[in-house]
Amino acid sequence: MADEALDEFLAAYDLHRIKDQEHYYADRVKEYVVADRQAGGFAEALLFLAGVCGVVAAAWPTYALWLGVAAAAFAATATVIAGWAELIGFSKNANMFRTAGDRLANERPDRPMGSRVDSSEAQVYVARMEDILLSEVRSWGKEWGHPDDSPPPSD
Repeated sequence: MADEALDEFLAAYDLHRIKDQEHYYADRVKEYVVADRQAGGFAEALLFLAGVCGVVAAAWPTYALWLGVAAAAFAATATVIAGWAELIGFSKNANMFRTAGDRLANERPDRPMGSRVDSSEAQVYVARMEDILLSEVRSWGKEWGHPDDSPPPSD
């Protein structure tokens, strides 16, 4: 491959593969952070309502039974939401995507460029970037207990 063609390939690879993945990872981070905040906020609101039920039950003992049932339901629902959010792993997933995006952003400035691009340099760069991309896939495989199904590191 001619030097100019190799440089053009690397520029296109950077733009259409690496930058697209960085944007994808950034969008997933935002999505998971928002979901984590929403789940946490909703659980906190339900716990607040459970506390309000307790205070109101103390003030009006006539309704204590029903307010106690409502407080228990609010607290149980808050627990379910918090457990579900942890099971889904909103914050863990956000960190995984953030790490992959940061690694891409840190490696991208090392892209060989110019008229003297060597094909071996380009191969090393592409292999390193693809290995970062595959590390996210391998992380998911390990997370879900299927590390054998994950693609091997690039050579």
